Amino acid sequence: MSRKIILLLALIIIVASGLRLWELGNVPLSPDWDEVALGYNAYSILQTGRDEYGKFLPIILRSFDDFKPALYAYLAIPSISILGLDVAAVRLPSAIFGILTVLAVFFLVKELFKKDNIALLSSFLLAISPWHIQFSRVAFEANVGVALNVFGILFFLKAFKKPWFLFLSALMWGLSVHVYQSEKIFVPFLIVILIYSFRKEFFSIKKKYILISFLIFTFICLPLVYFTLTNKDAFARAKGVSIFSNTAIIEVNVDKIKRDRENNDFLGLVLDNRRVELVKHLAEGYLSHFDLNWLFVKGDIARHHAPGMGLMYLIELPFMV
Repeated sequence: MSRKIILLLALIIIVASGLRLWELGNVPLSPDWDEVALGYNAYSILQTGRDEYGKFLPIILRSFDDFKPALYAYLAIPSISILGLDVAAVRLPSAIFGILTVLAVFFLVKELFKKDNIALLSSFLLAISPWHIQFSRVAFEANVGVALNVFGILFFLKAFKKPWFLFLSALMWGLSVHVYQSEKIFVPFLIVILIYSFRKEFFSIKKKYILISFLIFTFICLPLVYFTLTNKDAFARAKGVSIFSNTAIIEVNVDKIKRDRENNDFLGLVLDNRRVELVKHLAEGYLSHFDLNWLFVKGDIARHHAPGMGLMYLIELPFMV
């Protein structure tokens, strides 16, 4: 890399750091309940080796009966031990991983496109991204998951030239399933898609590197797999947010089908079938992520974006297209 590119990248990292670290304990104004739970459990583990329920070195935090993966609490222990049980200390791991993601995106895009200017633009847009700044300034486990996934993809691609990078890739993805609920579903899909997309390059790697990487990933995931298979509460969070647990959809359909039968409406009986209704809701949920009002104007729930704006800048629309 030229000196100019290094200087520009350094400036981007400085901007990203300032936007994520300035007044970290005060903006957003107060910790939310998840931050309180993560901080309290991290402090409890630091002091006693046990979480708030007395579980020794847990891999899952019962917390508010949402059974959070515990990795973020462990990541917060060093900052809490130095700064004390403080809001900034709890948020610091997310901020650091947010800054590291900006750096990782530069190298990932450069690896994909072999162009420094595209890599710089990508990392700069992430550095000033409203949603990424917001998620980096709050103890959002999902933000750490994003960082681990970006590094996982980067190391996966680098393994085509230097196979030992595959070990680091397996490590990143193994850790990611311990940081946030959705990673348990997302990461396996991501790995399968990457292997399929780069199957020629991937299977040209010596088998011993692939085998060792698989063992690393499996070994890290085993405690979580064991907990899932042996604990009836393992899927409590998934059940709580699943569309299939939304009884309102079924209840509305019961009334519709009753009316269709009374009117001998055959087409209505087909379209008002609960399976059709579930597919419609799934499709609506997916397509809602491309809603311009959600992306650029209204945004998500209040704690997921800066006030008075969406998740992205309108100037980013051309890049999305």
